[in-house]
Amino acid sequence: MNSIFQYFIASKFDREWGLNILNCGTLRYSLSDPPQHPDSYQFTWKKGRMLHEYQLIYLVEGSGTFENTFVGKQKVMAGTMIMLHPKVWHRYRHKNMNVWNTYWVGFEGSILTSIIDKIGLTKENPTKFIGYNENIVKIYTDIISIGQQELAGYQQLMAGEVMKLLGHVFASKKRTEFNDHSVDIIIQQAKTLLTHRSSDYQMEYIANKLNMGYSKFRKLFKNYTGMSPGEFQMQHKIRRAEELLSFHQHSIKEIAFELGFESAQYFNRIFKKKIGMTPGEYRTTKLNAYNPSQKATQ
Repeated sequence: MNSIFQYFIASKFDREWGLNILNCGTLRYSLSDPPQHPDSYQFTWKKGRMLHEYQLIYLVEGSGTFENTFVGKQKVMAGTMIMLHPKVWHRYRHKNMNVWNTYWVGFEGSILTSIIDKIGLTKENPTKFIGYNENIVKIYTDIISIGQQELAGYQQLMAGEVMKLLGHVFASKKRTEFNDHSVDIIIQQAKTLLTHRSSDYQMEYIANKLNMGYSKFRKLFKNYTGMSPGEFQMQHKIRRAEELLSFHQHSIKEIAFELGFESAQYFNRIFKKKIGMTPGEYRTTKLNAYNPSQKATQ
């Protein structure tokens, strides 16, 4: 793919969406074919530059040096993601006149601050090596393709692709934390035990089945999934309760017993806390939605 540069004007509606795209493209740079950006995006190594939006750059070929206000010179190589932050001075260049092949997308929006922090590409840590990933390249090429057409709703479609891209970066960060395949197996085994329909295993029992202490198991599970084993199990129970209340004629007491709640009263209290209505109210709402003439069976 040859170099492509695209710059967009976002409407008030696009900005109110929470995430809008300002530019995107792919760059194959060499001294014989320097890039031609708008003046506000041009820069030299000596002066650097400062943007007013985020830019996420994926270096797929070449190597070089990156620097911003918060970090000194860092070596970057093919497979590196670089996050440029708004109003943060930065500069980068290729090494020894090598080819510098990148994809990039520039964006802004009210939903971004907490997301950028979570994926780990902060001002103080703006680069991450993730290797070459065909899925990530496809997201960039999809963004470019959508931008080239600029059909109705193109900003929202590109915003969705950018969220997917940020999701891939976050997933790569998590996979780095859990690069031992045995951890994947342990978590899947734990999920099987936690969601077994006919069981209400104690957490200590599950940890023992996985050959580890409970504290270690709880920490590992929460770091991997973002929730404790107990929270995961309760969410599964509530989801299963919603299915039973919607599509089966079991009484609420029977559902509470099947899901391992100590009593129907406790089930009622937990369900209302999680869903905002009692099991009976939920069943009535669902049945009336599916068949307004049908009376709910309590």
